[in-house]
Amino acid sequence: MLDAKAALHKDKLSETKRAEKEAKEAHKATLQASKQKTQDAKAAERAAFKEVRAISNSTSKRAAADARQAARRDKRKAGGETCEHGVHRCRICFPIEAHK
Repeated sequence: MLDAKAALHKDKLSETKRAEKEAKEAHKATLQASKQKTQDAKAAERAAFKEVRAISNSTSKRAAADARQAARRDKRKAGGETCEHGVHRCRICFPIEAHK
């Protein structure tokens, strides 16, 4: 009878631990989804601000730099040297063959 009580207690304990673990994972998933939603909203906000800034003040140094960077990105995309990692000529896909 003592073994039956111990086994019952062990089952309840493992069930409690499992339930707590599921609750913790659910809470963690909720927090991660909230964080991702916030990051997406902030990224959209930054993109909109950047567009407004480029339109409203096209003579500033920042607008000129943004235009140069956009042109460079477009040129690199057209050139085909952007690899699967999303980097222009990364060292994995385009290793350095010879050194000086």
